[in-house]
Amino acid sequence: MEAGREEHLFRVLLDMVGMDKLKTWTAVNHGAIVLCCADGSVAGEIREVLKAYYAPELQKIQHCKGVEVLLEKLA
Repeated sequence: MEAGREEHLFRVLLDMVGMDKLKTWTAVNHGAIVLCCADGSVAGEIREVLKAYYAPELQKIQHCKGVEVLLEKLA
């Protein structure tokens, strides 16, 4: 997928779903993997919100591979 198109996809996802609901995706394996795929400015927005509020909570459920990958990306 082209970088611009991928960033656009995540912008639409963020606008339609909203950050509050996207935060809940972090605790679900496939949801965490989807969030790991965000790139560009949208990834920065998602990363800042998740780092500030969810990194400590994610540490508790890192037995999930998607969450492990997301934690690495947030570091």
